[in-house]
Amino acid sequence: MNDKRKNIVFRQLVLILLLVLVSIIFLESCFYLEYKNSFLPNSKRDAALCVVPGVILLSGMLLILFNRIDRIKCENEKKVSGAIWCIIFLLQAVILYLLIKGDFKGITDTARVINEAIAMLDTQQGRINNEAAYFARYGNNYPFTILIYYICKIVRFFGFRCYTAVLMFLNIILIDIAGMFALKLMKLLRGNTAGIKFLFLFMISPTPYIWILYTYTNTFSMPFITGLLYYGIRAMRMDKHRMGNIMLAAVIGAVGYQIRATTIIPLIAVILGIFLAAGIRRRMEKGLMVLLIIGIFVAVMLMSSCFCRQHLENREQDMTFPFTHWVMMGLNSEEKGVVNKRDVKFTISKPTRQEKISANLAKIRKRLQKMGPAGYAELIVEKMKMVWAFGDDGIRRFYANGENISGIHSYTFGDKGGFFTIYCQIFRSVAFLFVLLSIFSQIRRKGAEEFFVISLALLGAILFLILWETNRKYNLCFMTLVYILMGDGISRTLACVQKADTLYGICSKRYCRWGIRLFFLLVPSVISFFMAKDYPYYLQEKSGYHETVISNVSYKEENRVLKKRGDMAEQTFIINRSFNEIGIMSRNEKIDEDSYRIQILDENENPVPIRNISTEQIYRTGNYWLIFHLDNINSAENPAKYTIRMKCLKNNKTEMSFFVTPFDTYDLYTGGALWINSRLSKRDMAFRVFYRKEERLIGTDGYVIFGLAIWSWSFVLCLFFGRKPKKNRYGVSHIVQPCRSTPRSHESQENQTLSLP
Repeated sequence: MNDKRKNIVFRQLVLILLLVLVSIIFLESCFYLEYKNSFLPNSKRDAALCVVPGVILLSGMLLILFNRIDRIKCENEKKVSGAIWCIIFLLQAVILYLLIKGDFKGITDTARVINEAIAMLDTQQGRINNEAAYFARYGNNYPFTILIYYICKIVRFFGFRCYTAVLMFLNIILIDIAGMFALKLMKLLRGNTAGIKFLFLFMISPTPYIWILYTYTNTFSMPFITGLLYYGIRAMRMDKHRMGNIMLAAVIGAVGYQIRATTIIPLIAVILGIFLAAGIRRRMEKGLMVLLIIGIFVAVMLMSSCFCRQHLENREQDMTFPFTHWVMMGLNSEEKGVVNKRDVKFTISKPTRQEKISANLAKIRKRLQKMGPAGYAELIVEKMKMVWAFGDDGIRRFYANGENISGIHSYTFGDKGGFFTIYCQIFRSVAFLFVLLSIFSQIRRKGAEEFFVISLALLGAILFLILWETNRKYNLCFMTLVYILMGDGISRTLACVQKADTLYGICSKRYCRWGIRLFFLLVPSVISFFMAKDYPYYLQEKSGYHETVISNVSYKEENRVLKKRGDMAEQTFIINRSFNEIGIMSRNEKIDEDSYRIQILDENENPVPIRNISTEQIYRTGNYWLIFHLDNINSAENPAKYTIRMKCLKNNKTEMSFFVTPFDTYDLYTGGALWINSRLSKRDMAFRVFYRKEERLIGTDGYVIFGLAIWSWSFVLCLFFGRKPKKNRYGVSHIVQPCRSTPRSHESQENQTLSLP
């Protein structure tokens, strides 16, 4: 078998495997909706009823809009691109303002990294405390923490302390740079019009907006992934400055690897793409390009390792988790591969790094044998669903942490965000639908074009996350690749429709046009039937307590104990909205009122009456929210200060234990303070203030508006797709040439697009 034949076989096998995996993700995304109870009462058909019709309607809208974009004149392209960028910047600026105003702060790993960076700046002389619990385990975060340290150092040099706001602003810039590289990549591969199409998809996708707060490696690595793909593919595609482009790609990839290791996946895709590239004919040139990439990557790795060691407190200690830990944890079928304390404790229990690796490998073999092929296949499907199929990637729980949660928050990430969640899920399903069509069209085309490298990188990401720990946010850095393939899929679908010679004849038939109209009217009819059937639920039945979180500090990493007589804890908070319940995260299922006194005090130190106390278990962890039910506390014109006070009345065998934030330098809740036995603590109590009332999750008005919106859009699609086409609108004779052909002549014919009615 000659080299050309081997390349074709490899390419087809890769695309077929990717087609199978993306098909699974698409089906899972269509028939799963995480927040079912926020929309319809019947959870068994919620997802299908909300998402599948939305996929049909949104797909039709995108086909119409992409057809219109094809008609944009050359001189208007820059104006259209500029307008889209302005809309993106405006929306991001509004969201950033609301987040800063609400004093939202990142939690989990984001907060840990910022906390350590500030500690390096304040007390640790620029060194990471790698003897502490978190940084003793996660050595992969050393380079990123050092980067955040230098950013905070620059911010402080100019006399500011607003680290969170600066990092969120930088996060926006990096997300937009990732979009800019993807835009340039689409222009390189498919022409200027394709770039506008991608930019439009980027604008209406949730990614540029909902992850502004998440200043972590997932978003910081995004521009490195798209940047190295752009310069790598540019080196394959263009003869001029080939070595310069490949060197840029290698540097970007090597630096990006230091921020997040998954950046190596598209770097490997670029290396494989070089061997497959038909435009690079000499083997020696291909070998030189690959050697350059490997050499630069190794050089950056060595320099980074030396640089990071200078910032470690104990340079000889190496208790960090090996990569086998995350693979072992990803094979935990009971926990669906999600991080869990049992697996973390198992790895910690092994004293040396080599013992950790050996123990992890033994556990991996044991779990694979226990699951068997069928069990592992089931776990793979579950992991792909959790990582790729959720439209909002679990962002609602992440954005629950804030001091002054605004009203608009309720309609996006809060208690009234059902419609927003459904839109995110619909967009994710549509994205993978058109990714499927893009892959299918690549399978049908012969040759190994450079666009295949993007598909190869996406396949690598999916396969890697099948093996790794399950985390919904791990897909973030690869979402721009999904949108690139999505745009290609929409364009290919239009091209297939427009180039069909028999389509004009079929669509000219009256019965065919009526069939199209009936199809687009059937969708809202089915939805309306079920909505009408469930309508009494929204008029008569109640959906339980409707919760509006106003302030939330949710952590369960460390706890404090009240056991001796006189022990007392006081947490202050400032609030300017009505509330009627307060919760404390605790290990106690109930409180002995004879042993402990719990009070809520207003700003005049007067107790607020507590009607009763109840408990809510936190998942299956054995921890609880102690809920204090109050009479309605009406909002004040100015922010008012309140205090949660817990006092031990006598010595107890059973202790009162409450959770606190694990940060000494990063103040997660600046509007309040925790006092323990009259001493100010650097931590804050894990608590939440919220307003609950008995009402429907989606009001009657919203229910009716949703139904009318579906009918209106279905009517537009019915008119557009159900009218008789004009002659020469379909068929290869009516072609609108792109404003700028791609660099290779054999691609220019593929970029020709046609006009729908």
